[in-house]
Amino acid sequence: MQFTQAALLNNALGVLEQSALSSDDRLLHAMPIYHTDGVNNQLFAPLRAGASVAFCPRFRAEDMPALMTRFEPTIITGVPTMYSRILDQPFDARTLATLRMARCGSAPITEALHREVEAKLGCPLVISYGLSEATCTSTLNPPDARRVGPVGKVLPGQTVNLRAADGTMTDAPGVEGKICISGPNLMTGYLSAADATSRTVKDGWLGTGDLGRFDDDGYLYVTGRIKDVIIRGGENLSPLLDRKRDCGAR
Repeated sequence: MQFTQAALLNNALGVLEQSALSSDDRLLHAMPIYHTDGVNNQLFAPLRAGASVAFCPRFRAEDMPALMTRFEPTIITGVPTMYSRILDQPFDARTLATLRMARCGSAPITEALHREVEAKLGCPLVISYGLSEATCTSTLNPPDARRVGPVGKVLPGQTVNLRAADGTMTDAPGVEGKICISGPNLMTGYLSAADATSRTVKDGWLGTGDLGRFDDDGYLYVTGRIKDVIIRGGENLSPLLDRKRDCGAR
């Protein structure tokens, strides 16, 4: 995928504002930096805010207590599987006292796990949603008003609407539709794949492949998928594509 500098800045500024990032924050970075989340959300956005970032060599649940004691982060980030693995780890209460939020994205999280993680860490677990094609994040729960269930509110500088059954675009509460994203955060295209780009982005709208609805307060709920996708470790895998590859199809 190809992005402009304006797209990267748009994402960083939106994340910065919605999560109230500041120069007082210290982020413990445990995500891979080859992924859009690890770069755009956990590097560009904190540095734009003047925050500091402490890198982990790699994520291992058993290393987290020592790393958090050493760096005393105000923010940690991860995917649901990472959080589930740290639940059994022993954390010092004084270390956890520095946390103001934990961020979670890239895959759905159950309500039970969400609440377990918050009870373990003693801070809000903030859920976000987005696609790599839209520079990673398009909705994010505000840390001071996080809700269990929705994937948050639309970031400043972007537009998220739902394509209803009749083809109209709406953000009206209670209407389920196909989640579409628009704004300067969108990719300019897939590298050397103009046909794939035109199928994904039409008239300035990125089709996510997800279904959703807004509530009365502007929080977005993801209600389903239009096509089959397996999410493993925060990465999207297409069963259909894998079957074609296994069969030697082109």
